[in-house]
Amino acid sequence: METGNDVITHDLVHLGYERATLALSHIFDEMLDDLSVRPQVRRVLYRHALGENAYEEGIYPDKVKRAIDLLLGRAVIEKTARGSYVFVEPMFQQYILEQFRH
Repeated sequence: METGNDVITHDLVHLGYERATLALSHIFDEMLDDLSVRPQVRRVLYRHALGENAYEEGIYPDKVKRAIDLLLGRAVIEKTARGSYVFVEPMFQQYILEQFRH
């Protein structure tokens, strides 16, 4: 191991996660840029990352449906049940939460 230690600790796991996120951040940024060309996609992504319903008052359901279809087509999310989706890459979900929080 890089630390010279054979024991995996919570701190080492956290460090590994941070390094993986840093290494993937440019890919995640490119994904967000690519997905953002369609209206409502960023909003749908953020609401989904929060665990909220993507459909909200004041937003046309057709636009939300198109955003969800795009996310499914790009393998960003996958359907688990009717109206229920999960992120294919959970680290991307966390990245979205961090980016939109600022």
